Amino acid sequence: MHSNTVRRWCIHSLFVAQSWAEEDGTWIYYDKVSESWKKSGDNWYWLDDNGAMVRNQWVAIENEEAGEDDEPEHYWYYFQANGNAYKRSDSASTDVISAKVINGKKYAFDTEGKMLYGWVSDGERQADDDAWKTCKYYFGDEDDGAMSVGWRLISITDDEAEDIQPGDEFWDEDQDRWFYFQSSGKKKAADENNGEVYTDKSINGKKYGFD
Repeated sequence: MHSNTVRRWCIHSLFVAQSWAEEDGTWIYYDKVSESWKKSGDNWYWLDDNGAMVRNQWVAIENEEAGEDDEPEHYWYYFQANGNAYKRSDSASTDVISAKVINGKKYAFDTEGKMLYGWVSDGERQADDDAWKTCKYYFGDEDDGAMSVGWRLISITDDEAEDIQPGDEFWDEDQDRWFYFQSSGKKKAADENNGEVYTDKSINGKKYGFD
């Protein structure tokens, strides 16, 4: 028997054994459940409101920890053609962003398949006030999540602002700052080894300085 045929037969047998049935190329879970997770083998799949396996699409799934420690109301997942959600490998290096291209944009996911957003470092979303100082990548808001490239105005909290220039409203703790992200997604910033030394970069024929 051809290896691909054997693989399809094994997958079919596995699903059938766990109350799955295939209808017109779509896997349906026959246990009167919908909009929930169901496991088959080592993989988890999301069912739509008809009990069908979700494939090739984004799904916002309610977050059970919403309201705790800056947790969002829901997390976005992207389910591939095989029904598996994109997710970060446990063995992936934490200092590398393993972004997935979806509809021409890049997205990052954690090891559970949740789409990362905001400032990202070490394979996780960083929500603390100083994240903008230490993180190199920014992935939009909780309902966007696309890797930022080019200029982006981002709201930040700078607890050192008043010490820099007391009495100036521009240096209020809560600010909107412009950041520039290179084509790789990395934030343009001064070399960490140079301390407070500014770096400049030519962008569209003009030079800009970055701390």
